Amino acid sequence: MSASSLLTPDHAWAYLPDGRGNSYYANLTTGETSWERPASLDRPATGSGAPSPRRYSVKKVGALAVAAAIWREYMSEEHGQVYYYNETTGETAWVIPADDDDDIEEDEAVEDTEATREATREANAEEEAAKAAAKAEKIAARRLKILAEIESTESSYVSSLRTLMKVYVEPLRMVQNAPRGVIFTAAELDAIFLNVQMIAKVNEEFLEELHQEPDVAKTFAQFAKKFSGVYKRYVNDYETAEKLLIKIGKSTAKSDADKHRYLTNAKSHPDAKSLDLRSFLIQPVQRVPRYEMLLKDLIAHTEVDHPDHAPLQEALERISAVAKLTNQFKGEGDDYNHLRSVFDRFTDSDAEKLKADLLALGRRLIKEGECQKARLSHLQRRQLFLLNDELIYAASSLKGLVLKGRIKLHDGARVESLPRTEEFPHAFAIVEKGGKGYTWLADSLEDKDAWFRALDGCIRKGSGPSIAVAGGDLLSDIKAKPLQARIFVVQAGGTLTKYNKRDGKSAMRWVLVTLDKMGAADLIRWGDPKTKECKSEAKLQEATAILHGAKSSAFFRMQGTKKDRDWLCFSVVFRERTLDFAAASAEALLDWYLALAALIPHSSEPVLDERALRQRIEQMATAAGA
Repeated sequence: MSASSLLTPDHAWAYLPDGRGNSYYANLTTGETSWERPASLDRPATGSGAPSPRRYSVKKVGALAVAAAIWREYMSEEHGQVYYYNETTGETAWVIPADDDDDIEEDEAVEDTEATREATREANAEEEAAKAAAKAEKIAARRLKILAEIESTESSYVSSLRTLMKVYVEPLRMVQNAPRGVIFTAAELDAIFLNVQMIAKVNEEFLEELHQEPDVAKTFAQFAKKFSGVYKRYVNDYETAEKLLIKIGKSTAKSDADKHRYLTNAKSHPDAKSLDLRSFLIQPVQRVPRYEMLLKDLIAHTEVDHPDHAPLQEALERISAVAKLTNQFKGEGDDYNHLRSVFDRFTDSDAEKLKADLLALGRRLIKEGECQKARLSHLQRRQLFLLNDELIYAASSLKGLVLKGRIKLHDGARVESLPRTEEFPHAFAIVEKGGKGYTWLADSLEDKDAWFRALDGCIRKGSGPSIAVAGGDLLSDIKAKPLQARIFVVQAGGTLTKYNKRDGKSAMRWVLVTLDKMGAADLIRWGDPKTKECKSEAKLQEATAILHGAKSSAFFRMQGTKKDRDWLCFSVVFRERTLDFAAASAEALLDWYLALAALIPHSSEPVLDERALRQRIEQMATAAGA
């Protein structure tokens, strides 16, 4: 409600401070001031409930009053209540009219919100524009780098083809039909070099076009058909050429020795940079998949609306059709180069031997690392290289790695996890087809497990079909016995071969098992086979496992055991040692293993039942030629 209908001019007096500690009266309508209280203020108020302005205190009404500069707040002494005076219109009111207050606040809030939103939109747009520009710049830079890589790698590849022609092909072609001094016949050169001369010609032209034509997509599309013709033929026959070179390197025939000598000497040519012929011949196999990879990378960094995008897609489709055939060899080619770099770490003579024997497509490095090799009296630190079909081990020297041995992993080889002892906490063994065993000590349990899995995987992939063991001749005449009968056998005692932990040597010993009053395992004892006097013993209650086969370090120190007696061996494992024995016959082995397995109920290693043990004996004996 407007104050004009409530107040007379006499009610417009206010009591105000003067800023110096004093107060005065001011008529807000007429502008009149007075130190004395106006008489009109003491007359009875008129109007309905109009506030009296006596002893008014004034203050600003927050930010609203400041912004609007319209309403001021006063305190009515008479009513003890705040009222408001509009300095612009002269109106008074008990409350600020809602229209004025809300409209101002709402209008300002709307204006502020719209301004904030607009500022936010502008800031976001600028940020997005900056990000888009940075992304476009990054893509453009990567695209230029790929284009440069295409040209630089092609230049390097063509240079290698030129070296191949200069060092190997052209000199040998010149004398292929000479009546004397022929090293390789024309047919042999065709089988080895295939159509590499045509490839060199096509790629010379391709490189020249890359130098002159800025449109890479057009150049690839133009040469895709030529690549298809020359590279498919090369890849189809490459494996035959590879096998021929391997055969020449291994042959002892004089003619092949002359060929091998010539190829070895050619490596010393300054342009060859010590690369052998096979290192040059593998490069065309790897080149087309490289084109495919570069084109895919280039397309990924070319915007869809770029004029080169569609032509690049077409070029990729054509090159991919060619690469489809060569891709199957690319991985093998990479493995080939990696393996060659490994062999280059050996001394010169060992490196040459390993390359001649093992460098071939299909052979690859699976794992490398260090382990200790257990000898009769000491351990030797060795560097191990696990190939998919062979394990190589070497010693380090100032001149490079020195080859110490090779273990073939196929044709009946196996890997065994040896029981944990204080001397060999993380040991495993590799047993070759003939039974010869090698004990290795890893640096940790994790390392041992990794080597075991890798070796076992290589052996399994290279193994032939399983040997049929049902009804084998070796055990066909040995009848099954009740378990109690076998326990009676070991209680009565028998002569076994015992292997020493210290040096791996063996001796015949009388061995027996004793039981306590409750029929539980008590002791395993051994002594002189003639007098049957047992002076040594161990508590069977402390045994942790029973193993079949020559798995302990003592067996592997005695290498002869692995050749013909592996399947007759067994070990009783304790926390700090193993007792290692060999039975004299298959029947004795069945008695001792099965009886001890029953008396050691908490074996930490898997225990075989009679059927599984018979099958295992047949397999091992057959592999050893028993």
